[in-house]
Amino acid sequence: MKEKHEIAHAIYSSLLTFVPIKTKTIRLQEDKLEVRVYYEALCIDSMRFFKYKLQPSMMSKGRLENTDLKLIPYGKVIKNEIEGRTQLDCQHGVAECELNALHACIIENYSIEDSFNLISCLMRGFNTNVDVVSNFFLKY
Repeated sequence: MKEKHEIAHAIYSSLLTFVPIKTKTIRLQEDKLEVRVYYEALCIDSMRFFKYKLQPSMMSKGRLENTDLKLIPYGKVIKNEIEGRTQLDCQHGVAECELNALHACIIENYSIEDSFNLISCLMRGFNTNVDVVSNFFLKY
């Protein structure tokens, strides 16, 4: 049990040293630490967090296998009901809403390991053009 707490503390400490992203540590479950990361696909702070904190912590330090990682591409969204339909207005515009939806689709259809690798690649490469990103996935 002591080892789980040491791993949890190491992950928690390294993730929370950069504050602009909402990172919430929930609980230890089945020997894994649940970590939720709320981010925005076009937010420069989110991109930096993925590139300099999350990806190195999870992959380079081998923490992904001890973590129940939940990626939530939602960020700062205003939700409006217009004539019975829900409209989302993302902080960084329509392109961000589209990229957040693409990230959600990746998360829904791939394992967390594959999703994390793909999304980390997109975020650390500052790939923000939906057409370029979607063409990348058509190759697979």
